[in-house]
Amino acid sequence: MNVADGVMTPIIYDGHQIKMLWKKNYAIYRMSTKLRTLINIYKADFFFSRSTSLI
Repeated sequence: MNVADGVMTPIIYDGHQIKMLWKKNYAIYRMSTKLRTLINIYKADFFFSRSTSLI
């Protein structure tokens, strides 16, 4: 969601809808960052277990 969207939305939506939309976007953003972190942890763990088994 860029600045233009933020500027344009008040014309289309009322305050409550904007708030709900923002909350939804924020929740999606939080979920994606959590998922990315989990994937990175999993990758690191997998790599570590692979490297230790070779020794």
